[in-house]
Amino acid sequence: MAFDGFFIKKIVDELNEKLKTGRINKINNISNTELIFSIRKFSNKKLLISIHSQNSRIHLTNNNYENPKSPSNFCTVLRKYINNSFIVSFEQKNNDRIIFIKLKNSDELGYKKNYYLILELMGKHSNIILTDEDYTIIEAIKNSYSIEYSRPTMAGIKYKFPPTVKKINPFNFEEYPTSEKEFNNKFLLNNFYGVSKLLSKQFSSLTEFKDFCAKFNNYNQPLAFKDNGKLDFYYYNFNNFSEENKFTSYSELLDFVYLENNLISNKDNNKKIYLFVKNKITKLKNKINILEDELEKAKKDNLNELKGQLLLANNYLYKKFTPKEVVLQNFYDENLENIKISLDENLSIEKNAENYFNKNKKNKRSIENIEKQILVTKEEINYFENLEIQIENAEISDLEEINEELVKHKYIKNKINKKQKNIKYTVINYEDTPIYIGKNNIQNDNITNKLAKRNYLWFHAKDIPGSHVVIFSNNPKEELINLAAMLAAYYSKFKNEDFVNVDYTLIKYVKKISGAKAGMVTYTNQKTLKIKIDKLLISKIINM
Repeated sequence: MAFDGFFIKKIVDELNEKLKTGRINKINNISNTELIFSIRKFSNKKLLISIHSQNSRIHLTNNNYENPKSPSNFCTVLRKYINNSFIVSFEQKNNDRIIFIKLKNSDELGYKKNYYLILELMGKHSNIILTDEDYTIIEAIKNSYSIEYSRPTMAGIKYKFPPTVKKINPFNFEEYPTSEKEFNNKFLLNNFYGVSKLLSKQFSSLTEFKDFCAKFNNYNQPLAFKDNGKLDFYYYNFNNFSEENKFTSYSELLDFVYLENNLISNKDNNKKIYLFVKNKITKLKNKINILEDELEKAKKDNLNELKGQLLLANNYLYKKFTPKEVVLQNFYDENLENIKISLDENLSIEKNAENYFNKNKKNKRSIENIEKQILVTKEEINYFENLEIQIENAEISDLEEINEELVKHKYIKNKINKKQKNIKYTVINYEDTPIYIGKNNIQNDNITNKLAKRNYLWFHAKDIPGSHVVIFSNNPKEELINLAAMLAAYYSKFKNEDFVNVDYTLIKYVKKISGAKAGMVTYTNQKTLKIKIDKLLISKIINM
């Protein structure tokens, strides 16, 4: 992702235009690394700030987020000092990935005070720091002494910039070097603040780069594009990439791209469950490999019955004694090949034959048992792969229900809150018609088997893990059917594919599997639609 100093300059200009003089009326943390500020300026707006190690960023958002039951310590401090404050300005420092948000608020005695919310959007070193007007730290989301940065970010200490390599602000033209003899791709990276690899590759000389910076305000093209199959973004289409979508603002662009790439850290809210599910899938697939090897071995060991029959057929040859081994002609085989048979000398030929018959019965039982285990294990893999997709699309309440489901089936040990909870469904009202989306097995089960009527249409991605989607209408229009199919495709394992096949049928043809876990169904009389997912449309619809 090219969230470099130049892109930050664009987003800072946009935030100043849209939020300057706005009032912060609510602060929530949606994860350990993400905050949402509700800001009032003519209308309500939401500002997302993330210091996730891979996805650090700031932008306005239209997406809906669920808050945890209790705020983090840092969120509590922010509420104490800057809730109800007014935004004075957003300021980027040296074209770097550091933003100062200046805020004005009243203290308990009614005196006006300034505060600074400092964002350091620097990958794994990202931080959010609150200071007073003298830049004394009040609190930081990472309040520790950084050995690598050689500076503290603890309360009561004066704020210091991260001790990065001294570079040139590309918009201070008088500081430019007079010589460019050693100019190459790394020259810009090593000498100027805020230059990303994507940007550094666009220039063949320092003069060209300087001219670009001088005309920087002319480059305004919020752009999402595919680069080597991966969705990326920038503020200008340098490489003439095929544009994925048109955007009216940089915030809208970021909102779409990070949601599209599934980089909003929903699963960070319950990483333990996510890792458990991933590890469980790996273990189950290893188990399948072992069982299939055992099955192949058991099927090869299929001569025991034949050996018993040949021994009984040749019993007259060994009336007086039993040898350790015999070689008998297989008269059941058209080539009459010989078969070597090991024997117990202490037993009669009849008893040895009986032992071989018993081995054959045991081997058959073993094959039946292994085949049953393979079937059960494949069903478990399907179950956990469904959970994996559900966790990726889950909000906090969805994750809580998934956790309870795992406890109920004794996969993990934990206390279940026995108090009856209201199940939170994702419902999209499109042209006054509700479309229900199940984002975990409990929701899928309730929507399909309890809430929906027999003549409602039910949708599911064909032959892959995904959500149950139901249109709560008896006679939906074709447009609504296509939208529901698109939602089923989006909330499935193949959400990033170009096209997804989606089955749909009436609820009366969807049957719960007897004895199976919640959400597991079979269905008949289905039709199939080949759907192309319009992710920008879905992003807008799910946040209406």
